[in-house]
Amino acid sequence: MKILIMVCSFPPEISAGHLEYDLARALLSIGHKVAVVTAFPRRYLVKHVQKQKGMLLYRERISGMEVTRVGPEFSKRDNLFVRGAEYFADFVLFLLGGLVSRRSDVILCSSPPMTVGLAGCVLARIRKVQMILRIGDIHPQALIDLKLLKNRFLIWILKVMEKLIYQKADRIVVLSERYRRDVITKGANPSKVGVISNWVDTDEIAQLGKSKEFRRKIGLADDFLVTYAGIMSWPQDLETVIDSASLLDEYIDIMFLLVGDGPQRGLLDEKSEKLGIKNLKFLPLQPRKAYLEIIRASDVCLVSLKKDFRTPSVPSKLLDIMACGRPVLANVPLDGDVSKIIRAARCGLCVEPQNPEKLSKAILDLYSNPSSMRVMGINAKKFFKDHFSLKLCVRSYEKIFAEVASESGRS
Repeated sequence: MKILIMVCSFPPEISAGHLEYDLARALLSIGHKVAVVTAFPRRYLVKHVQKQKGMLLYRERISGMEVTRVGPEFSKRDNLFVRGAEYFADFVLFLLGGLVSRRSDVILCSSPPMTVGLAGCVLARIRKVQMILRIGDIHPQALIDLKLLKNRFLIWILKVMEKLIYQKADRIVVLSERYRRDVITKGANPSKVGVISNWVDTDEIAQLGKSKEFRRKIGLADDFLVTYAGIMSWPQDLETVIDSASLLDEYIDIMFLLVGDGPQRGLLDEKSEKLGIKNLKFLPLQPRKAYLEIIRASDVCLVSLKKDFRTPSVPSKLLDIMACGRPVLANVPLDGDVSKIIRAARCGLCVEPQNPEKLSKAILDLYSNPSSMRVMGINAKKFFKDHFSLKLCVRSYEKIFAEVASESGRS
């Protein structure tokens, strides 16, 4: 089967784009043909900006896939106005990228941004194929909850777009039952909405080096290492992590490690310097293998979301942590999907967000109970294998691809 994947980020960008990359490689390995339409990597997510930056279209081959990159970025500055302009431009750019890509039997679009999903809907009608929408975050509600989107007219436009995409998509794939209920209330046909979680390729974990060697390399061999690794953006409650590090500065063997980059990185640097924090270390965003090595070398790993982030969310880093067999400490809304998974797996602790005192107490509880942490790590790995492995998810997608191809008269 010929499959076209439309996704906003894709390697070499260091981000959640690895999910579609893992899926695409797995589909190739079992005989499917895969093409990809994506954006150029953002500047803060790659060490070297390719010379092709600034082009409207650029084609390359990655791991046997034809990859069409669309652009350019509007500005080197990463602010909300510029990102908003790019958000709406993505509809035209991704539609153009899809039109110049080879014909496919089915289109898989990842949202956000919703404009990529809208481009996929239009392309599917032009090409007379069916489109599957994969939803990673619920937009625009997530932006409204975080108070990043306040203009009523713009909110109305985005909600109309959201409803239209849900109605026109031939299938919708969401990450949890809570997501499923949410999109159904917003106009999606219940019979079209299925649940497939995010995933991790366990082969990546098996190929990692020894944790002790990695800890020595970064100069943290003997510390109790509390790590956040990922994008530092508006939804994450990372200022609370900085405050927690300040509260625990008397524990000389507890070290906080923040790994990543994004719109909030500069503010976090400034806050850390202002507080004079000594038990906190920053590292830049890492390649996928190094990122997983950091997680596996840590004593406990953080998942962080602000209390205003009320939309369903299952950050991919949660599954990475579980796959590496590490305990999870989550300062997230306690009624959300992250807390539900952690409780079901019995693989960590959850505390309410934006409360440094409670986060600090939870860290001390883990620090004082190494035997409990070992059990949490074992539980995490087992639950991951039973629910979130790449092989399980690929089988679920193959089933959907076969169903929609049959419905459109293709095999």
